[in-house]
Amino acid sequence: MNKNNITDTLFSLMSARLEKLGVSAGDIDKTESLLSQGIFDSMGFIEYIAEIEEAFDIEIDFEEMDAADFTSVEQLAKIVASSK
Repeated sequence: MNKNNITDTLFSLMSARLEKLGVSAGDIDKTESLLSQGIFDSMGFIEYIAEIEEAFDIEIDFEEMDAADFTSVEQLAKIVASSK
């Protein structure tokens, strides 16, 4: 799966939340934190990570990462790609 497909899936997983917020995927800055953009609060983001792990059949180990390393769509896509 290439990075564009991964990114599309990441946006698809958050589509219900985006719709609820009245935001389109095109409004999201892929390089900025989804938390700082107001897309997720901390609990919602944890749920999103669980959805990502299930959708891609991976387990993401965040113990050695700084929070800034995995809160953007771009960083999440890199993590998923490297986990496959």
